[in-house]
Amino acid sequence: MQYISQGGGYDYLAVTKGDHNAFIYTCNGSIMKIDLGKMKMKRITISWFNPRSGMFNPIGTFEGTGIKAFDPPGEKAAGNDWVLVLE
Repeated sequence: MQYISQGGGYDYLAVTKGDHNAFIYTCNGSIMKIDLGKMKMKRITISWFNPRSGMFNPIGTFEGTGIKAFDPPGEKAAGNDWVLVLE
């Protein structure tokens, strides 16, 4: 697992990446800016996983290039944790 920061305090993201997927966790619903080119895939299907309910919310399929911002559902607050799933 790799930890990256896009801010201070609780604005840290936990990341794990495989050859054909990545999982990026936020504990407070922070907006994530993700370089899709790092996936080295032409098309990437992306969804939100809610660890509180176990449900997935599909976002869509994107070209595997450029930096994109992903805003988790809900307001930024402690306990609004989400996992961005890239496949």
